[in-house]
Amino acid sequence: MGILNQARASVIWRGYEYYKDKKVINFRKESDSVFYGSVKGTTTYDVKIDINHTVKNTYCNCPFAKDNRKICKHMVALYFTAFPNEAERYIKNVEEERIEERFNEMYGYPDEDFEDYEDNEEIKDSFIYEVISDYVNQLSVSELRSKLIDALIELYGKDFP
Repeated sequence: MGILNQARASVIWRGYEYYKDKKVINFRKESDSVFYGSVKGTTTYDVKIDINHTVKNTYCNCPFAKDNRKICKHMVALYFTAFPNEAERYIKNVEEERIEERFNEMYGYPDEDFEDYEDNEEIKDSFIYEVISDYVNQLSVSELRSKLIDALIELYGKDFP
């Protein structure tokens, strides 16, 4: 079983945040399945992951994982550093789940009805507005500027006014 299959959802989320915040330092690939790194947390922790032998050969000296064979956020951060495409896949899945949950909260539809209501333009437009508003409101000013610049470049390219 893989690192993500053996970790709790909250541990994966925190590991993703550590990955995103570039807390993995001294990353080193020993083989196609074994990776080492140091991860900045409360202190700097030494981490080893072996994706072929997850429990047996995976290690972190943090209090959560040391001596008890648990997958910790530092291991997950190292995993995402080794496999950034997995980080992208993870966050895409999380965002899709959040959108569906938000839709169901707003409109009270059961999960299995989500796809049926995607085709209703009035509901869809209202929902998209709410989701985008929530997303924009949680961004920092610098994140918002960056997203706006990216959107303008994508929309206008070199023809920007």
